[in-house]
Amino acid sequence: MTFLIEHKRIKRYIFSALLLYGGLYYGGLFMLKEPQAFSDLMGIGGEALTFWLLCAAQRLWPPEERQPWIFFATGMGLYTLGDFYWYLMEVPLGMEVPSPSLCDALYLVSCLFYLLALIHYIRQENRQFLLESSFNILISLLVSTAFIFKYTMLPLLQDPSLSLLSKGVKMMYPVFDLGFLAGIFSLLFYGTQNPVGQHQALFFIMASFILQFAADQLYTPGIYDSGSLLDPLWPISAGLLVLAALSPAPVQR
Repeated sequence: MTFLIEHKRIKRYIFSALLLYGGLYYGGLFMLKEPQAFSDLMGIGGEALTFWLLCAAQRLWPPEERQPWIFFATGMGLYTLGDFYWYLMEVPLGMEVPSPSLCDALYLVSCLFYLLALIHYIRQENRQFLLESSFNILISLLVSTAFIFKYTMLPLLQDPSLSLLSKGVKMMYPVFDLGFLAGIFSLLFYGTQNPVGQHQALFFIMASFILQFAADQLYTPGIYDSGSLLDPLWPISAGLLVLAALSPAPVQR
């Protein structure tokens, strides 16, 4: 009982810290005239802390339930390295980050680990649910693919300023987004059959990927620069994964 009380207290502290972090991040973006360096450092700091917390929190899960959190932590670590490389190129060196670059490689491998984490997490659900929800997920993905292709993929394909390699790399991001969206729909349909309040980890994972998906769709390739109002959304979405890892009720099989 003492452990559970202490566990809930730590979770409340992290939730409060996440709200404070978001407030400070957006406050700095609005107040500073040149927030690029501030935004990079806030993002890297938040992501590095998230990586450490995910490594610590996954130990609270049973060994057989731990693999998704190892993948989440690995993805977060690679994403942090990508942001750190971006910061080195942009601030100390004063260079424009090329496309494609090492950042893209780290981000895409990070997305791969996130997708693997979602797949392993969803495998913890029973097979009966997967069969029941597959048709709903397929219909939802077909509609979403049409919108993403029109507003994200098609402009990339028609951009004459991008090389073939750059187009191929940039096209990988919406492909991963579709994979994340499939995972979101899968967890959402599962939550309608099982009260989300009983599965807090499920709720926080959905909230994290919905926020990340929204930020990815609002992001405009070729125009983005550090200091954007989108910047806090990625580390905040990662912080929600920490709250998921600290939730005591995994998805039941």
